[in-house]
Parts: sequence; C-alpha cells; structure tokens
Amino acid sequence: MLAVLVFSRCQPAPKPHCQAVIVLDKTNSVSYAKRWPLLRQEITEDFVRTYFTAIENIQCSRLIITGNTRFSPEVSRFDEVRPNAEGRSGEEDLEKWEEDKQDWIDREANRVDSLVSVRCTSNTTDIFSIFSGIQQVQRTNGSWDSVKVFIFSDMVNTAGPDNMNRMPLDSANAMGREVCKRLIRQGQITAGNTENIYLTIYTPDTMDHPALVNLFWKGFFAEWGLSEKHYHFE
Repeated sequence: MLAVLVFSRCQPAPKPHCQAVIVLDKTNSVSYAKRWPLLRQEITEDFVRTYFTAIENIQCSRLIITGNTRFSPEVSRFDEVRPNAEGRSGEEDLEKWEEDKQDWIDREANRVDSLVSVRCTSNTTDIFSIFSGIQQVQRTNGSWDSVKVFIFSDMVNTAGPDNMNRMPLDSANAMGREVCKRLIRQGQITAGNTENIYLTIYTPDTMDHPALVNLFWKGFFAEWGLSEKHYHFE
C-alpha cells in the first residue's frame, strides 16, 4: 500500500501556484524505523515552507495506492477566510487565523506520522500508479508553477508482470524505458508535461537492489521526459 498525500496552496496572481506531494510506501518491504525521526523533521519543515505565505485555497489531498488503485484523492481543506488586518480587532483576527492555519498544518503532519506507523499487510507494490496519481493532481486546479514530490519508498515494483526483484541488472535501464512507453500507450501517464515536476526520493533503512533501482528509474524518467535535474535519491 502506498499513501500519497498531496499538499497544495493557491496564491493570488502573480504569486507562485505551487504544491507539495507526499508519497508514502507502506508495503512490507519498506521500513523507516531508523531514518524516520530525522525525516519527520524534514516533512514538518516542508509543510511550513509550502504553506508559509498561503492565504487561500489551502488543501491536503490523500491518495491510497494499492494493487487495485483508486485515483480519486480524499481532500482536507483549511477553509477559514483570511481576515483583513485593519485596526486592532483586525490584527487580532489575523493572528487567530495564522494560529488556526498552523494548527491545521500540524494536524496534516501528524497524519503522515500515523500513516508511517500503521502496520501494512500488503505484500506487493504497484509503484507505477504513483505517476498516474501525480499527473492527475498536476491537472487539478492547475496550472502549477511547481509540483514538488517527496517520495518515501524503495521504488521497487513487485505487482503485475514487471517484478523488479526478478529483473536482470544489465536490462534495468532498457526495461525502465519500456515500462514507461507501455504506460504512455495505455494512457495511464502522459509523455512530457513534466517541466514543473520535481521528485525527491527518500530511500528506506535498507535497499536490496540500489544499482538496479537507479538504472531502471533513470531509463523510466528519461522516457517520460523528466530531466535529471528534476529528480534525485537521498
């Protein structure tokens, strides 16, 4: 099971129209027990940066991805209207609004904690569905100046015919390209239109096939049209 949390903000023009996407891999092969305290702090900082200047259309969308993926996200919104800071009462109202917004951000960060800690019974991962979900989010309420995606996963697909655990290392790059081509032909993802997508992939405590994973996704992303400057593993 993969949990995708989409954190978005909408700013009045000409302010940036940006969103952050959190992807949590909750399959049995992935654990962040050792890395999570530090990563939890990074997530909180990412949320604060995303929402710091947000004043309207503040929302969080959650998408649960399994082998039988549902692409309609569950949306949580901060719907309080930002008051005008006119006079003493206006300043007090604005201060209260800022506090309420911070409380909402804290709740959304805590939901990530909950998703990480919940035990998962899924033995397979359809990792490719992540990208269908990302592009659906990208199209909703767009256009976006940037879609910053933070993925917590080993990036090893085991569902369907493309089980990466059985993939030869010397064919990993070519297989990444072929899988991407097939998803494009099937209409699951769209080629190109990736100029505003930025991926940060946080690998788990242990990685069984790091070289294979890097080669496969280098081929996949190249075929998709995602520049090497737009993704990195940590």
